[in-house]
Amino acid sequence: GHFGDDYSDLNPEFDGMVHPQGPVILSAPAIARNWARADGSNVVLHELAHLFDYDDLYADGVPSLIKSASRHDLVRYAGASGDFNPIHFDHQAARGAGLAGVVCHGLLVTAWATQLVGSASPSTSPIRELTVRYREPVYPGDPVVVDAQAGEIDDGVRRFDLTVTADERTAITGRALVVAE
Repeated sequence: GHFGDDYSDLNPEFDGMVHPQGPVILSAPAIARNWARADGSNVVLHELAHLFDYDDLYADGVPSLIKSASRHDLVRYAGASGDFNPIHFDHQAARGAGLAGVVCHGLLVTAWATQLVGSASPSTSPIRELTVRYREPVYPGDPVVVDAQAGEIDDGVRRFDLTVTADERTAITGRALVVAE
């Protein structure tokens, strides 16, 4: 919504709402319940989470995840994963492969996407399916933004459309099916 919008058609059961511009509106019943939603959770925290969630233009309960990897992080990831491809630590090898320089491991950046969508599930084994497409390399120091657009729940599983941008370039797109209940 926007300032000046007519909200007369809203569901009277709503406990609160937030505008992308910042104001949080709480219902009188929620205030009477000591800031609690009907399910007992804190309505203020719930609505503030939506406010932070607007950074990707959708209030879907999944705020963006901001990450970056240093060259030190790449060495540690190589040791943990066993992926010692020289494009991840040797500038000349990366240039010889047609890259601008050392690049982050694709699976490291993909792990950030799984971290985001996995945190949206109550399950300890949340991800049922993950499909990604690598579009552009991610370089050490790039500011990386992981966005997940939540879809509908079908048979206890929610679909998330993933977009990972690095230095404002679309680096990865994909989809994750995640346990929702």
